[in-house]
Amino acid sequence: MDNTPIEDIVGLNHLILILRRDLDALSNEQLRFLLHDTKDRIKTTENRIVGENKQVLKNMVQIAITHYDENWPLTGDHRIPAIEQNIQLIEMTNALGVGIDMNLDLKYSVLIDVLLYRLSCADQLDSDATAAILGKIDTLIHILDDFAIEELKRNQCKLTSPCELVAKLSRDTSKLKQCLQLVADPRHVLRHYVRELVKALDDHDCTALNKSFNRMKEKIFENPYAGVDYQVLNKYKETLYKISEFESLLVLLKELNTQSESFKLSQLCPALTQADFICGSETEDCLNRLLMLPRGIRVHRFEEQRRPAVLSARLSDGSQRRLLVKTGEELVVDAAALRVIRSMGITSQDYQVTTLGDDSGLIQYLEDHKRDTREHSISQYQKMCAKIPAHAFRSIMELNSFSFQDFINKKLNYEESLAAMTYATSLLGLKDRHLENILYDVVSGCLRSVDWNSSLQHSQSEPPPARLTRCLLAPCRKQVLESRLQQLTSETRSSHRLLLATLQISFKWMEDEIQDKVTNLLRHCTDPQILAITRSAWEPWI
Repeated sequence: MDNTPIEDIVGLNHLILILRRDLDALSNEQLRFLLHDTKDRIKTTENRIVGENKQVLKNMVQIAITHYDENWPLTGDHRIPAIEQNIQLIEMTNALGVGIDMNLDLKYSVLIDVLLYRLSCADQLDSDATAAILGKIDTLIHILDDFAIEELKRNQCKLTSPCELVAKLSRDTSKLKQCLQLVADPRHVLRHYVRELVKALDDHDCTALNKSFNRMKEKIFENPYAGVDYQVLNKYKETLYKISEFESLLVLLKELNTQSESFKLSQLCPALTQADFICGSETEDCLNRLLMLPRGIRVHRFEEQRRPAVLSARLSDGSQRRLLVKTGEELVVDAAALRVIRSMGITSQDYQVTTLGDDSGLIQYLEDHKRDTREHSISQYQKMCAKIPAHAFRSIMELNSFSFQDFINKKLNYEESLAAMTYATSLLGLKDRHLENILYDVVSGCLRSVDWNSSLQHSQSEPPPARLTRCLLAPCRKQVLESRLQQLTSETRSSHRLLLATLQISFKWMEDEIQDKVTNLLRHCTDPQILAITRSAWEPWI
């Protein structure tokens, strides 16, 4: 085979791998040989790994990791399964190493999820398996998010040696989260917690009372990075720490019921205005990870004057990134759902959500979207109720196009994003799809779903998650939409083993199993009694 073209050898190895997998006759030794033989042949040729060769090797790496995942040894009373689990983890890291060595454009975050999920299934790791996993974690540390780091921390007891890099990263990230939580109206934040305390007392809920009190204490009164705007609230500290009467909370709530139009960042959190803090070597990488900045882009500074809930950062490339700092709502569901969306490669539905604490987080400020005033919305609603042509939205798209070609481009982007939005929201059971939770980008023509907090949380009072009304369907070709939905379904089905690991890690904190959630989703989307009831606020006629 010396004179055989490299493309033929790579293709033959790929075909053998697929055939053995489909015939359930693929051993670890055969898989390892085919994978490394393909890698070595490509490395020893003068040809660069491009085009079909690159795609074939990517598929082989994914097939390898999926094979190791599907053939995970079950635990038992004897030591053999534990030894086999260690071998399987090493094989996974070796397959992952092929992608890293050959600089393949793989979804490494998804593959790391598979590795971490199987780490959580293992009994105990030996020194070789520990070294293999920590070696890959060290190489891919830049793609680890909070979910992956927490999963690794949960399973550190199974390693023969601690992961110091992750421990340091967790400490530095925690410090930055304490700072970023402070970017809000201090009186509004305290007022929110006082209301929670009032409600907990009224409901006689000791668990909720302790949770709200601890969150308030850690975020406001015992946050070492709090600025003077927070320090002035210390006059309420003694009252709150010793509070026992319902009336005291009501008096305090009334006193806090004032709002400011703008704040100075230096008075909220001085550390975020100091260049040596945000640009220091210890925090710079963590800050970039929290803000999900592209590699090579850094935060130059944060803007001083700002609105209460908007954080504006000037980046090293001269651009500006704005983020909403949301307090008083758990955003872990949003972050988990969007993490799965990124793993699926559906970029049109992706935006940044980073949790800063149990009830706060950063949300990417979506540019190029316009918010209608309440008066305008009511006026338009009344007009549309009288007579709503099905092509109304398509006409608006045409009017906002500079040329015929611009309209065609927007229409293509619209069809792609509508299919992606429909598929993603249906797959994750995303409810609450009223019009305010669907944004239209007037520049590109893309649709985008926001507010993913209702993912996998189903209620009979909610309509089905997928929204395909007359107006939304008018600008696109139904055959194209159907074809794209079939393609998305096929792609997800082909890589479902990898995505299951991401689902397990992203939603591990939920009480119910993923299988239970999917069962509920199917039941709620097909039950005629539920389909027949739709709240008026959902506006199904538009």
